[in-house]
Amino acid sequence: MVKGCIGCGACCRKYPLFASKADAEREPLIRKEAHELPERVQDKTRAYELHRLPDQEACIFNDQNNRCRIYATRPAMCRNFIPSPKACQAARERIAGR
Repeated sequence: MVKGCIGCGACCRKYPLFASKADAEREPLIRKEAHELPERVQDKTRAYELHRLPDQEACIFNDQNNRCRIYATRPAMCRNFIPSPKACQAARERIAGR
């Protein structure tokens, strides 16, 4: 778990999440299980959609305990997210519908 993270999984449930082609090369499950975006909308950081809002309740790689099944090889977007009281509270408030 990342320093400052309390493990609530709110960030994986309320933010749109994407993976790049490089992420999919590092973690083959991304290519296999995620929704590939149409070529015309792909860019360097977004080629696969992991959390199709509003259709899915969480990232497809979250398990029943809100833990990431691919944590060691997670996408750059997830690696670059820095848990903070402000960011995490905003995600928890979005879950609560506030």
